[in-house]
This record gives sequence, structure tokens and C-alpha cells, in this order.
Amino acid sequence: MRDLYFRIHESRLKYWIQFIFISFIMLVMYQSIEFIYVVFCGCFFAVTLYVFLKKSQRLLTFAVLDHDVWTFDYEGQIKTQVVHAILDHQLYFIICFNKGVHWSTQIIWKDQFTYEDYKKMKILARLYRHSLVSKN
Repeated sequence: MRDLYFRIHESRLKYWIQFIFISFIMLVMYQSIEFIYVVFCGCFFAVTLYVFLKKSQRLLTFAVLDHDVWTFDYEGQIKTQVVHAILDHQLYFIICFNKGVHWSTQIIWKDQFTYEDYKKMKILARLYRHSLVSKN
């Protein structure tokens, strides 16, 4: 069971990606609108990012219980959910859950895994993708 258990570390990569993306937006805005509007939009981005990051739950660990049933340990609670898809985007994984009409997701960045866990997750995502194709 140890092979299907993943411990998650705090990610620095997600903060750097967001910083670079917001900096690029601010640079484009600086060249196209007045400086006071750029400052206003920068403050708006900072407050929005702070509220979003404060509101989101921090994932500590997750494990595969069965082929579709996974358990996720957040800071305040443990959730058992059915996973419908795992998308591998090289820098991060997206784990998709179906809750009725709307989809719910969990994003896990590459630097949150150890090297061994990252390789296991890539193999698991590849195997899981093939099993999803065969279900349809």
C-alpha cells in the first residue's frame, strides 16, 4: 500500500508561475493604459490572489484506495472521492472529480512530489488514462 500513498509538500512553482503571469499582464497594461490604472489593477490582482490562496484548502497527502476511489487528506478533513480523470501537463497534474453536474478538480504541482513519487504519479496517470479510454 505504500506505493500508492503520496505525501505532498508546499509548492514554490505555483507562486512563481502566477507571479510571472501577473507581471506579464501588468507589463502589457503599463504599455497600453495610464499608470494610475495599472496601480489600481495591480492592487486588485494582489488582493484577489491573497483571498484565493487563503480560501483554498491545503492538501497534505493522498492515496489510492481502489482503481477509482481515492482518499485526500486536507488540513481540516479527510475526503474519499471518485476520480474520473488525471491530466498530466508536465508541470502539474489535474485530478478531476465529478460531483453531479459540475466538475471539481485538484491541482498538484511537480515540485510538491519527491522524484520517486513524481515518477509513480506519471505512470499512474498514464495507466489511468488508458483505463478511462477503455471504459467508454
